[in-house]
Amino acid sequence: MFSLSTSFQPQQMVLPLINALHSLKNSATASVQSLHKDFTPENQFYTKEPNINLRDLGLTDINVSQLDELVSRLLPASPEPPAAASTWRTSHISSHSFFHNKHGFAHQKVGLFGQPLLHRQYHSPIRDFCSELHFLPVWIQSRGFKTFRTKARRLQAGYEGPAEPETYTPAFMKGFLQREKAPDAQSIDELVKHKVFPDNQQDAFKNGFAEGFMRSQSFTQRTQDSLRRTRLVLFVLLLIGLYGLSKTPFLSGKGSFSDAVRFRTTSGLDSALDPVELKNVTFEHVKGVEEAKNELQEVVEFLKNPQKFTVLGGKLPKGILLVGPPGTGKTLLARAVAGEADVPFYYASGSEFDEMFVGVGASRIRNLFKEAKANAPCVIFIDELDSVGGKRIESPMHPYSRQTINQLLAEMDGFKPNEGVIVIGATNFAEALDNALVRPGRFDMQVTVPIPDVKGRTEILNWYLSKIKVDSAAEAEIIARGTVGFSGADLENLVNQAALKAAVDGKEMVTMKDLEFAKDKILMGPERRSVEIDKKNKTITAYHESGHAIVAYYTKDAMPINKATIMPRGPTLGHVSLLPENDRWSETRAQLLAQMDVSMGGRVAEELIFGNEYITTGASSDFDGATKIAKMMVTRFGMSDKLGVMTYKEVSKQSPETQAAIEQEVRVLLKDSYERAKHILKTYKKEHQTLADALLQYETLDAKEIQKVLEGGFNEFDHKFFGISEAEANVMDPQQKLLLHCTYRALEDAGMSMERLSGSRTAVIIGLMNRDYETLKSDISSTINHYNATGTAMSITANRISFIFNLTGPSFAIDSACSSSLVALHLACQSLKQGDCEMAVCGGVSCIVEPRVFVALSKAKMISPEGISQPFSTKADGYGRGEGCGVVLLKPLKNAIRDCNKIWGVISKTAVNQDGRHVSPITKPSLLQQEELLRRIYSHKDMVKVQYIETHGTGTAIGDTTEAASISNVIAKAKPATKVLRLGSVKGNIGHTESAAGVAALIKAKKLP
Repeated sequence: MFSLSTSFQPQQMVLPLINALHSLKNSATASVQSLHKDFTPENQFYTKEPNINLRDLGLTDINVSQLDELVSRLLPASPEPPAAASTWRTSHISSHSFFHNKHGFAHQKVGLFGQPLLHRQYHSPIRDFCSELHFLPVWIQSRGFKTFRTKARRLQAGYEGPAEPETYTPAFMKGFLQREKAPDAQSIDELVKHKVFPDNQQDAFKNGFAEGFMRSQSFTQRTQDSLRRTRLVLFVLLLIGLYGLSKTPFLSGKGSFSDAVRFRTTSGLDSALDPVELKNVTFEHVKGVEEAKNELQEVVEFLKNPQKFTVLGGKLPKGILLVGPPGTGKTLLARAVAGEADVPFYYASGSEFDEMFVGVGASRIRNLFKEAKANAPCVIFIDELDSVGGKRIESPMHPYSRQTINQLLAEMDGFKPNEGVIVIGATNFAEALDNALVRPGRFDMQVTVPIPDVKGRTEILNWYLSKIKVDSAAEAEIIARGTVGFSGADLENLVNQAALKAAVDGKEMVTMKDLEFAKDKILMGPERRSVEIDKKNKTITAYHESGHAIVAYYTKDAMPINKATIMPRGPTLGHVSLLPENDRWSETRAQLLAQMDVSMGGRVAEELIFGNEYITTGASSDFDGATKIAKMMVTRFGMSDKLGVMTYKEVSKQSPETQAAIEQEVRVLLKDSYERAKHILKTYKKEHQTLADALLQYETLDAKEIQKVLEGGFNEFDHKFFGISEAEANVMDPQQKLLLHCTYRALEDAGMSMERLSGSRTAVIIGLMNRDYETLKSDISSTINHYNATGTAMSITANRISFIFNLTGPSFAIDSACSSSLVALHLACQSLKQGDCEMAVCGGVSCIVEPRVFVALSKAKMISPEGISQPFSTKADGYGRGEGCGVVLLKPLKNAIRDCNKIWGVISKTAVNQDGRHVSPITKPSLLQQEELLRRIYSHKDMVKVQYIETHGTGTAIGDTTEAASISNVIAKAKPATKVLRLGSVKGNIGHTESAAGVAALIKAKKLP
């Protein structure tokens, strides 16, 4: 074993030596036992003194010159054994430091568990120590180092060792960046070469000592490097903390913490607006408020070039008041002013000055204006100005509110002329501001920021749509026209809702459908698809909502319908939304009455359809709206003949007679409105039924779909699909558009693509008689352009089909009145037989867009007063006009079979004749010529087989009797009496479609079983 000297100086590194012994045996738990020879009573006081853990010394370097003493103690030079046997004493340690274990030493020769452990005669210390350590992985601690008191007592007892230092220097005072010195291997050799080692242990000692020392040095170096880095990080954090503390109001001279104001400025750690970002906000980023931007332009000029105004003695207002509804962009306008002028922008909300503590609001006002003046020129923006600048009143609830507004007034008065500080305030209620605040010299310039018009809404929508992925087909203008009354913030929300909808649906971009969905959600509320409604209530809702829609559709001054739905939205089971075509800045009496009529439509519909006993409570909100309009007409708008042109703001304060008169006028307006709605729904009973059925089937219908349900939507046309410009499509006769659609559908049904048909010898022969659209357009000379000739010409009707589909066969339109489409069919069959074409497109079309033909036919007593056709009926009193289009594709039978075409029917014979002058007038049919035509087309054998005849059957007394007589005389007489011959007319189903009646009859006959 080794005994370590107690006379080492405190700064000496002895820990590496202990680690060297640990390395020799590769044991992480090895330690050094303390050995004291010649244990005698006179030396007993040494052992009772406290020891010091080696790790507590904090040594930082090693003195090579002192290693000789160390090695001498470890390896005595004298080989002679002592006169008496050596007694070794082992100390048992349970913790890592002396101070925790000073009472844990057993001064007897016992082992770890109370048994004797070491009792040896002196032999070889190294051999014995290494042998014992190999089998003793016990954590023990050396007691060889004593305290200063121990050293003093040893010196008094005559101890002769190295001189003790007079002073002790702690390790942390040695310099925390000092590096330890590496041991000198040559000095170690010099020190041990004179010592007594067994032959095979000198090299082992040197190698072990050097290895342990280097390991301990490496460990010490890593530890100190880590400490240096930790100290450096802590030092940097301390500096940052001190810097941040210096910026607080408490240390920056801006008052106490309770007096501090969190203003959003362009400088300092407390900023909420980045100066770089502010510079990027200009008038270019503000959309839909062009007038406001123009008014604020002079403020920008003043901030950028004040000399331009001061040279003429001009003064700009100190305060500018932005007034407008919420969400119109007042804050953005103020930021744009600062951004355009490139000056600091100070933002504060009026509510930030409202505190319960006395004087806090006024103090914050002072701090804001003090900082702004120090950075002039600049802009101070106070949002919600009415919160701090409202009218001053004596109120026990707010006894100190006047101090804040008084301070604001004083600060604005304290501005020097043209100082360069512009105060911009924003409010939704300018009338709520204190009069002293809006007098000249303060907020004396007022700029209105209104709800954007359709042009502004389009600009705003395009701006927000440019920030998201949107389909190129999405049209902002269409959405803008349907969002009357929306602010800029509302439009931003609309675009965001559309983007969220597209994301939920997994789309790659926002489509027009998503924008429409978002608009409807905002206008009508979110859909509640989970609500289950029974069939009865759903039917009542459908008729109720269709009642609103019918009244709105057929009332001249009502707003156009935007959408009708029976899908529960918000608190309602159904809804009809109306939107004006243009922004309304005021409303006429007729428009107000129309709104009341539309509100009454729902209850009227319930009464007419289900009876008075089954009306529901669903009209309560409708009556509220109608009553409100009626009251305003009487009390505010001066629209009552009885009460005259005066206003009654507070009806409850009027005399009983006046109140009764007002109530009576309101009742009259509401009753008249109810009767007008009832008249419309009775007149358009059929349309009401049709629309209700459509709502029950589809649940939601937009404006175009409602128009198609009520009118057919014949003028709707996808001009891009057919390669026609929008300008030309706008003046095209609707009959041309219908023919293009029906021709495409006929070819599609036949399985023939446009590419396959292109260039073929296909004829186009169309029956056409109505020229209403041409007449309508010619009445408005200002709308005539170079497209009118091709858009309304009868000849172009067939030619356009040939042009669009690239068909090279005969192409022409014919007008033979009611027989036009059947004559076209006859001519198409003749062209096929003669080889003029390979196939033929033929059909007819009829659209009613102008009333003059109605008037003429009514005077000729051809039109039924009921508006319906009743063929071969005793009640027949004329025909009901119908509209429509029909197209068929003709092809020789053998070619159709060869090409495996879909064959709907076979035309065996056709024939055409004319009445001549056998009857008069010209419109009266000839019985003789009809019989002659039947005999020419039918053989006697064919007549026997005839079971059904689709007749002309107009529903007129002369026409029906003539046609029935000719059939009876020719066909019926040829059949056996037991065989039934049936007659029919499609006009009883769809009305008389005039030039399209023949092709409609052909299609009906083919569909019969």
